[in-house]
Amino acid sequence: MKTLHTFGCSFTEEFKEFMTIPYDMTNERVKYVVNYFNGTIPDGWPTMLSNKLNYGIINYAGVNTNEGNCNESIFNDVCNNLNNFNKGDMVIIEWTFKERFKYVDRKTHRMNTVLPNSIKQDEDTIDNILYNRNHVLWIKELFIKQRIINKVCELIGVDLYYWTIDKDIVNYKVQDKTNNGNYLLMDRLGLDSDYIHLITSHDGKTIIKETNGNVSDYHFGVSGHKVICDLFYDDIMKDIK
Repeated sequence: MKTLHTFGCSFTEEFKEFMTIPYDMTNERVKYVVNYFNGTIPDGWPTMLSNKLNYGIINYAGVNTNEGNCNESIFNDVCNNLNNFNKGDMVIIEWTFKERFKYVDRKTHRMNTVLPNSIKQDEDTIDNILYNRNHVLWIKELFIKQRIINKVCELIGVDLYYWTIDKDIVNYKVQDKTNNGNYLLMDRLGLDSDYIHLITSHDGKTIIKETNGNVSDYHFGVSGHKVICDLFYDDIMKDIK
């Protein structure tokens, strides 16, 4: 059986990854599943899509990542799992917000991802880091990494697609004339439209909207995952044909 391999941040995570017994009811996604699905764990878009494609699924995203949820870590996860790719498989890589970065935690001796809202340094340090990471050169750096992924996947013979939740990366890709990387749904995106806008415009709701504000989580709920699955599936089928 062919396999779908998915990489990315929490927007590519499955709900099941959080549903370890005993349930952590301080986690918003756990609350969402327990209170709105009676504990029956719904599929996320990677599993939904693999079922429509009749593929197996291996999801390396979010909590399954080896390093964290910045783009450098996502790239490393792809590289570390290249040996799992086989001819005829499909790979979908989601790039996250470019402001995220990683650092070495000397206590645990591992790489951790630093999110903009988790930095505890002084405000000047935060501003300097975020201002630097917001520069277009970080997007160009990302597209250099894509060249490596593109070539390896071509040699293996896998179908490779990208998408991103970072609007600046979408804007750059819309204007990019090098055709570097096959981004899903690019014919529907523009400078004023990104993936999040596209998904919500098809009635894909976040958890907080699905629950009328009762569960404070801005990741997509089941409706959003279904929209992502359907949009990606239609675009992939069009590409294959």
